[in-house]
Parts: sequence; structure tokens; C-alpha cells
Amino acid sequence: MHRAGPGVLGAAAILALPLTLPPRRAEAQGPPAYRIETTRDLVAACSVPANDPSQAAALGLCAGYSGGVVDFYRANALAENQPLKVCLPNPTPTRAQAITRFVAWAANNGQYLDEPAVYGMMRFLMTTYPCSGPR
Repeated sequence: MHRAGPGVLGAAAILALPLTLPPRRAEAQGPPAYRIETTRDLVAACSVPANDPSQAAALGLCAGYSGGVVDFYRANALAENQPLKVCLPNPTPTRAQAITRFVAWAANNGQYLDEPAVYGMMRFLMTTYPCSGPR
């Protein structure tokens, strides 16, 4: 069994410190702007209109959530030695292109809107960017 040395534990403790400190007063006020639980929630964040003052934050959340799903999926599939079911094309679509495609996919697949957001994102990815052969 491998045990982490004190340097690793110390670094982990330092990195976790901001997570344990109480939030600053400004951050503690009001509910979060977006709560991503369902595919519907993710679509809402990904489709905030340009004239909405929260658009930049919403699109950042959308892109970050989506990128996290892709990264985790790929890491997990590779670690488990599973064939990939999502293969992004080359060149990879821009974030804006991928978000636009996801919102359009969701509009045509309303039966999945109340599923967990990660399921909706994976359904979108597997149908939009399927792998064409073993990888």
C-alpha cells in the first residue's frame, strides 16, 4: 500500500484551505445564479441571451460544466480500458459551436430535459460526436 508523504498531505491541506474558510460577505448574499441539476438547467445556462448581464458567467459555467463532463468521461473510459463512445472531430468545434449544437439538440430532445445534466450532456455528445471505430 502506497502512503502519501507529509509533503503531499501538507500541499493538500493548503489547497483545501480556501474551501474551509467562511465565504466573504458579498459571496454569501443571495442564492446562486445558476444551479445545474437537470439537462433543462444546463440548457438554461447555455442559452442566456446576449443582453443579459449574467451571460458571460452563464456561458462560462456552461462551457466549464460541459468540458468537465468530457474530461471525466474520457479519463474514466481510458482508466477502465473501455472503448470511447465520444470522439470530437479534428478540428475540434469551438466552445460557441458546441454550446449552440447542444442547445439545438436539447430543443429536439425534450424527453431528456428532466434527466440529470450529465446524462443529457453525454446523450448529446454520443449522438453528435460518435466514434467511428475502435479507439
